[in-house]
Amino acid sequence: MLLNLIQENTNKNRKFYEYYRARASHKDKIYFLRNCDANILKRDCSLINYDVKLCTTHDYNMAVMIANDTLTNYLENKIEQLENNCTIVHPSIQQTVNWTGTKIDLIELIYALHHSKKLNNGNTDIKELAVFFGKILNQDIEENIYRFYIDIKNRKTGRSKFINQLSEVLEKQILEEENESK
Repeated sequence: MLLNLIQENTNKNRKFYEYYRARASHKDKIYFLRNCDANILKRDCSLINYDVKLCTTHDYNMAVMIANDTLTNYLENKIEQLENNCTIVHPSIQQTVNWTGTKIDLIELIYALHHSKKLNNGNTDIKELAVFFGKILNQDIEENIYRFYIDIKNRKTGRSKFINQLSEVLEKQILEEENESK
């Protein structure tokens, strides 16, 4: 799938993507000044039309990243439109439940459920789960689910911090109830 190829490209250029997404500027001289790295042609043969008078070492990567972001948004919107055209709402669901946490917390929960294979024995696509939970909890998350997952994976510590927080809250509540019953 095309989205998988985009993800592979993101992983391949992960450090540069993190730099860009963090809106950092401390390496701009290295990445975006011409003639900064004369040996680039020796390292990357895909830059056959590289013009040292015009191009920089990372302008092509930047263009690909922006194009991939645009394409990802477009494809995710089209997938959402297709899924919305095929939606069947169960008549017994009448109460509205709203997610009041952050979107990234909800996405972390969805990915945890997906990877645990506890829903449809793991035979449900992550995008389908995002649409499902988004509709139940009145959240528009399917558009950014892949990008948020990249953010979760790129956390330096506590990648599953929301899941850990849920576990701690439940343990605390159980202990409090046990203490009250004594």
